Amino acid sequence: MTTNVISKHLQMLATDSRWSVYLGSEKLFYFVDDTGFDKMAARHFGAIICAGDALLIQDWRDWFLTPILNLNKLPAVERVNPNGDTESIVISLVYRQETKVAYSFGWYLDHGDEAKFSASS
Repeated sequence: MTTNVISKHLQMLATDSRWSVYLGSEKLFYFVDDTGFDKMAARHFGAIICAGDALLIQDWRDWFLTPILNLNKLPAVERVNPNGDTESIVISLVYRQETKVAYSFGWYLDHGDEAKFSASS
């Protein structure tokens, strides 16, 4: 479960550190905070902010933190898990100076020109 905020007005990005997993066989949700696995990564020119599948987020973090970005080969935003279910992410690449979204995938709720909100469960 994640909530992401891109505030253009405040020139700020925010995300929580909570990870969750649903074990359907036990009908239980497990929540873990402060795992050290961040859903945001930053460089001098901008940042990515993510929600959703951890494996896809890791691929995006690895890509984004390489010394030279290959903009012609972006990581996947969806994958099929071993059970045959589709997993996905919500992601934005944001330029730091203008808080301008350069790339985005997934559902966002816009609050005018001031902010964007996204979430995953």
